[in-house]
Amino acid sequence: MSANSEWHDALFREKLQAALDDPRPAIPNDEAAEQFARRRAVALSKRVEMEGKSDREHFGPDEIGN
Repeated sequence: MSANSEWHDALFREKLQAALDDPRPAIPNDEAAEQFARRRAVALSKRVEMEGKSDREHFGPDEIGN
């Protein structure tokens, strides 16, 4: 295993353990699915809104250089 793979494995294990140790109550699956569905809908609407726009319309002039 490369050093990078080992680092990712350690990071994954750390995050997994933190999730298992989290004292907050679990969220029911259907509630979590609804939350992600809302997030996906918002992201999709933003993507559709941005399609066909130039970089200047996506970002302000300060964000793209000139």
